[in-house]
Amino acid sequence: MKRPLSRARRHSWRSRTSSLAARGAVRIAIALVLSCLALVFPQRVLADPPTFASTPSDILVEAVDDLGADVDFSLPSAIDDNGEPFVTCDPSPGYFFEVGATPVTCVAEDRLTGEQSVPLRFSVRVLEHAQERASSGRVRALFYYRKIRDSYGLIDFKNVRVTIIRDEKVALSATAPRYPRPYFRVWPAGYGERRSIFVRDLDGDQEPEILLDLYAGGAHCCFWSDVYRYSSGSYRRVSHFWGNAFYRLVDVNGDGRPEFQSFDDRFAYAFTSFAFSRFPIQIWSYEAGRFKDVTRNFPAEIRSDATRQWRSYRSLRRRRYEVRGALAAWVADECLLHRGTGALRRLRQLEANGELSRSDGPESAGAYMRKLTRTLRRFGYRR
Repeated sequence: MKRPLSRARRHSWRSRTSSLAARGAVRIAIALVLSCLALVFPQRVLADPPTFASTPSDILVEAVDDLGADVDFSLPSAIDDNGEPFVTCDPSPGYFFEVGATPVTCVAEDRLTGEQSVPLRFSVRVLEHAQERASSGRVRALFYYRKIRDSYGLIDFKNVRVTIIRDEKVALSATAPRYPRPYFRVWPAGYGERRSIFVRDLDGDQEPEILLDLYAGGAHCCFWSDVYRYSSGSYRRVSHFWGNAFYRLVDVNGDGRPEFQSFDDRFAYAFTSFAFSRFPIQIWSYEAGRFKDVTRNFPAEIRSDATRQWRSYRSLRRRRYEVRGALAAWVADECLLHRGTGALRRLRQLEANGELSRSDGPESAGAYMRKLTRTLRRFGYRR
């Protein structure tokens, strides 16, 4: 049985009911007034559909993992005679895009009529996640490889590739080629532990080159570098072989352009075993798409290397090790300093004193001297 309302509660209920009724009446009156005004002063609704003010460029990003990446982008702007239209895109900004190319479709909708624009389309391309990357200005380079262990438990690298991006477009995507010598492997020179790809202006023309260092996977040989240069709308590659030696990129003369400071690998095994071979200094510049030997332009560096080679000879002699490799490198440096005649005269004195006959292989000291003289001419150290 319902309990009857008290007088105060009945009065409160009647007051609220009256207030709601009054408010409803006011709203109805306002709606009637607005309807009358709309009949007297009708609003003009234009029929032209919205249009997009511009077409966005395709988007290119690198995946953050093996699957893809969240890609955010600005909604394209649109115009309409009935005010700012409502723009939607599918997929929407912030969507997770998988590796590969995904089309995006955008439409603009008139807020008054609901009429839609012609669809606007662009694509989002997600590149695979690279193991290494480098960039400079509008140029990016991605270096891909897969590090594995073979059936013997030894490290190997597969699927070694490079991709160059210029102005947010893929300008080159290719397998890293083998050096044109009988080496059957292509590894990153940094073994996956140090960087092997760089983007840097090597010749001072304000256009960065892509420098890719590679390795043949042997015990200590061989290294080479591929340089990709942008010319006539495409990238062209040139390779330089370092062999057992490598290089150090340094601006030797302070002119703002780096040099490749390395060693002459042709001296490996030339006069003795590899363990006792020594290599004279070499300095290379990269100009107009090719490497140029500029060693003779840096006499201070040559003198420093000659001193190092002579010290190596004296250290090997004290320990009664083979010295012919160190002496050959020293004479080569001296030839670059225009002191080759004096250096060879000194070697003949060492030969007369028996210094060149200590555990230095099957060749006689005289045969070594003749071979050294021929080799220096053949390698361009003596004219």
